[in-house]
Amino acid sequence: MQVAPYVFSPPTLVTPTTAGLREDIEWSAFFSNFQTIVLVANSDDQRLSEILRDPPPKPLYVFFNKIDRVLDTPFPHDCVLVTRCNTAGSEVVYRRRLPGMMRLMPAPFFKGVINLRAASRERLNRPEEFDEIPAGFLDLTEFMESFYPPQHTASSGFAMTAWLKHVAPDIDVRLTGFSGERGFKWKVFHIHDWTFEQTALRLMEKGGLIRNDVPREQDPYPAFFRHFPQLDRDDARSEMLLVLSEKLEKANKRIDKLISATAPLRLFYDGWRAVKWKSKKNRVLDKIRKEGLHG
Repeated sequence: MQVAPYVFSPPTLVTPTTAGLREDIEWSAFFSNFQTIVLVANSDDQRLSEILRDPPPKPLYVFFNKIDRVLDTPFPHDCVLVTRCNTAGSEVVYRRRLPGMMRLMPAPFFKGVINLRAASRERLNRPEEFDEIPAGFLDLTEFMESFYPPQHTASSGFAMTAWLKHVAPDIDVRLTGFSGERGFKWKVFHIHDWTFEQTALRLMEKGGLIRNDVPREQDPYPAFFRHFPQLDRDDARSEMLLVLSEKLEKANKRIDKLISATAPLRLFYDGWRAVKWKSKKNRVLDKIRKEGLHG
């Protein structure tokens, strides 16, 4: 991604906020006010409380979307909120949930909103939609689509992680809760390629680019080969692939049976979706289309 020419005035170094930021050079100046960026995933596995007991140097905490599901008391540390866009803009904006979240991000700790777009079909909000809340606009479409698997779109956390190491490589980036797994409280959306993201994050961690507190399974094979040195390691790789292939084929057969068994439930679900009221998102899209026709 090419860095766009500098346009706007740099943010003040006394009380930096995201207000009005758009270009990479502006965002880089904003993040340079902090030594550590801590990204907090919407996940059952996040360990924010442990990090706060022994905080890293000069941190900025990055939250995503529905912060009221992560925090239950005001957060007295420097923080920003990433509001991810869909085709109608940010859900927390058009559902008017953002003002109510401000009690959890009090001044002077709250440094503003990052209105994030990471795919061509997504729409950034207009500045006036945020009223008096400081907001900057981050379009990562070109950057993410240059390497992310094209059948999917990047999750907000992964997009921010990759972009931060791209635009501000010297800043320490620490992740908490980035497991990519369904929990009791949080869903995972299959629009994201979790296999690619988890592999990429592990590579970044192994290369020393980031710190990630998600526990990793211990590789049992080095110990196994110490007991049986006469076995060939290349044979082990091919056998592991065969085992995984067999397990996947068996899982697909069971999934096929489940799809057949749940056909009546899906018929009911699809019928209900056809007659239900328009969602808030679709109503916003209709309004945007009308404004475009009369603009």
